[in-house]
Amino acid sequence: MAAIRQAATIADAATAAAMAAIRVGATELEAAAALESVARMMGCEGNILQTQVKGGTRSAYPDALASPRRFQYGDIGYTDLAIFYKGYLGDLSRAFYIGEIADDLRSLLSVVEYHPAKAGPVSVPWPREGAGRVGEAAVVTTVPL
Repeated sequence: MAAIRQAATIADAATAAAMAAIRVGATELEAAAALESVARMMGCEGNILQTQVKGGTRSAYPDALASPRRFQYGDIGYTDLAIFYKGYLGDLSRAFYIGEIADDLRSLLSVVEYHPAKAGPVSVPWPREGAGRVGEAAVVTTVPL
């Protein structure tokens, strides 16, 4: 059980590091590096999937990887990571926006924020059978300017 909790803790901390790095003028690559660095320092043994940090129109592409694109005021973005820790998968996704969000886009984020099937930090035995859910549900995060 401790390994499951640690996988979720790593996912939480790594995502928090990405959120702290996301600001107007920063690149997706910088935020992804912050995320992956914290995960490794906390004992992550690798990524099951490639880390995603993306903003603006790129966040609409399901498997877009981080790029040199700079975050802009008004961006909606998305982070997703799936780390491996002692046989368990820590998987966490977050939607975010920078600054004020246009009213027509706010309704899109409310689907993520309030959807009952949203995923939180999830730890799944890998490659063993079964699954366990640990942590809180996904949230929409406002990135301060």
